[in-house]
Amino acid sequence: MDPVTHAALGIATAVAVAPATTRLRDRLLVGALAGWLPDADVLLSSPRDPLFALEYHRHFSHSLIFSPLIAALAAVAARLTRPPSGIIPLLLPAWAAALSHLACDAWTSYGTHLAWPFSGSRISLDLIPVVDPLLTLPLAALTAAAVAAKSKPAAVTGLAWVGLYLLACGLQQHRAREAHRHWLARQNLPAATRITVKPSFGNILVWRALSDHGETVQAAAIRCGWGPAQVLTGDRQPLFSSPAHAIAHFQIPPDSTQARDLQRFHRLSDGWSGPHPLFPDLVGDLRYATLPHTIAPLWNIRLLPEQPAEHVRWAPQRSMRTAPWTELRQLLNGQAFTRDQPPPASRQNPRLSPPASRQNDR
Repeated sequence: MDPVTHAALGIATAVAVAPATTRLRDRLLVGALAGWLPDADVLLSSPRDPLFALEYHRHFSHSLIFSPLIAALAAVAARLTRPPSGIIPLLLPAWAAALSHLACDAWTSYGTHLAWPFSGSRISLDLIPVVDPLLTLPLAALTAAAVAAKSKPAAVTGLAWVGLYLLACGLQQHRAREAHRHWLARQNLPAATRITVKPSFGNILVWRALSDHGETVQAAAIRCGWGPAQVLTGDRQPLFSSPAHAIAHFQIPPDSTQARDLQRFHRLSDGWSGPHPLFPDLVGDLRYATLPHTIAPLWNIRLLPEQPAEHVRWAPQRSMRTAPWTELRQLLNGQAFTRDQPPPASRQNPRLSPPASRQNDR
């Protein structure tokens, strides 16, 4: 999640679990440091390989086995920055704060490598967006009150708020999944092989659902308000069924650098990679879009078929200044759900080349 949430949660956790003999300023410092340190992996990058940073963000630094080292580093840094009475009393609150960071990222839709090095899979609960003011602002206010008043109960209240909000997220997620399941059963589509339902940007009121129908993906927005959940039919477009499918589509040599990059990006997108609907040289992670019912990937790579020995290029396609805030507001207030109609034909993507296995069958 965002740095403010990590810092507030880390401080609240450290204040809540630290021994009573530990000075408040030491709890504050070690909680903030341990709450931030796992994200030091953003410093890992390669000027030639844009996927390197993606692969190593929320990687080993976010694993359970690495968390004691994060705690030790935070305690030592606190000792050097503002000498406390000792390092040992800070290890428990530092470790708790580090674990709060890992848990916080696992709640989101991007996930984290909690089980590294025993598993290469990201653990993602899809409960909460990466930025959620309804979680962060009350938590930050209660944490600030805990620090200002030197109040452990205020910190515990902040943690209780996080727990209650996550329960609300789980309830909303269940409602969205059930509404999408019933909606999908009424659609004239092939059976879905997998489904993902995630919160949309900055809220848990409107959710984004994607269903995989073999070589196509169908998007939908689900609004879970006070009444029955509402579903808005979204875009539908082709989906790369495998890395080999993408490689064959772009006619890239299978043993080239760009072919390996396509394989890596397909894995990073958890198999939800597909062509960008507007730019034929882009491959996007279809899981993420500013509007939950659209196929407009935020994260993309640009292929250079004429230079297969070169790495792909990183090509994000959205900024905060150009985000469709009016449409997002209509989704939140329900105006966009007044009718449920299929997306215009102009938003459909061109037909893809068939997967390599089918090409070989011809």
